[in-house]
Amino acid sequence: MLYGKEPRLPAERVQEVVQRPPTDGEVELLRERHLEHIPDLAHYRTEASARAKRRMAHEAEKQEEAY
Repeated sequence: MLYGKEPRLPAERVQEVVQRPPTDGEVELLRERHLEHIPDLAHYRTEASARAKRRMAHEAEKQEEAY
């Protein structure tokens, strides 16, 4: 527990979900969101890889200039 934080019960919505299983429609919606999210992550991974490659080339040039 964090200092100064009062413990509290979860919101009603959380209790409702725990008491009743999700419907087929809710599960399908979550699957669709998950599948849409995965390609977005691949895009960011590609961008990060390209930035890292440029940075390494820049650092290599700086090191060559220093010698």
